[in-house]
Amino acid sequence: MPKPLLCLIICLSVMHCMAQTSGGLSKTVDSLLAVQFTGNRPGISVLIAQKGQIVYEKAYGSANMELNVPITTGMLFDLGSITKQFTAVAILQLMEKGKLSLNDSLQKYVPDYPSQGYTITIENLLTHTSGIPDYMRMSYKGPFIERRDFTPRELIDLFKNEPLEFEPGTRFKYSNSGYYLLGYIIQAITGESYEKYIQENILDPLSLTRTFYNKPNAIIPDHVSGYKKETEDYEKSDFWSPTIAYSAGGLASNVEDVFKWHQGLYAYKILKKGTLEKAFTPYIPHP
Repeated sequence: MPKPLLCLIICLSVMHCMAQTSGGLSKTVDSLLAVQFTGNRPGISVLIAQKGQIVYEKAYGSANMELNVPITTGMLFDLGSITKQFTAVAILQLMEKGKLSLNDSLQKYVPDYPSQGYTITIENLLTHTSGIPDYMRMSYKGPFIERRDFTPRELIDLFKNEPLEFEPGTRFKYSNSGYYLLGYIIQAITGESYEKYIQENILDPLSLTRTFYNKPNAIIPDHVSGYKKETEDYEKSDFWSPTIAYSAGGLASNVEDVFKWHQGLYAYKILKKGTLEKAFTPYIPHP
């Protein structure tokens, strides 16, 4: 998945500290960021909250360098791997409804996925302890494969026969593959697309009206452009099909919706308290 410099969102929830006045806080943050994002260059959107209230919100830099369009706080950024939070919550919702168990094997929902002699559980996928290699870091035959539109099943078929990197549950290694598979499991259980499930069970209940699932040829209003800097000059980010990201990184949002997501989650609007506590309980790999 491309990681353009522009696709940065800072959403800070400050709970107990920051005794500064609102004016003092603004000056402090401005002094740190304004000098970093001068002129027509990729920028960021910043939101700071204290005790559930937004105390600072501002944008810096350009949303589109070709047109010299400045970023505003309402604009949308690709969330990248923050999408994994939404995918994990969707899986836990299905657990609460009795639709799955975290101890269920991957093969229960993807029967032809090779087990290689091991049990790979949904919990292993959630905790990056599955041993499945990261499909984003593999070499594939054929040029520009990242520009091709895939169905979830087609992309899974590209990496499913790769050997495991370790016995499931014994090590931690970050893998986008696990969260891609979780999106497919959501579809297999519900009979709905990942996009539709997330919309109906997370975005709508929390009134996240400025969060969208990115898909091929979709026009997302106020969606900022992405850039990279590998030499002295900025360049447009390479094009990747949105289908590559899917449930591992396919959402776009703005800072206010990310803040609302945070608030809604901790108010137990979409998950029970006990389930959320389990979600934040560290998984200890076994020897």
